[in-house]
Amino acid sequence: MKAEFIHLRRFASRAQAQEGIFECIEAFL
Repeated sequence: MKAEFIHLRRFASRAQAQEGIFECIEAFL
């Protein structure tokens, strides 16, 4: 269960990073 939680956290942080990248792209455009 702990490994799954770490995996979910990693996935969530990756999604957050992608959101930040898209926000930066929108702001740049």
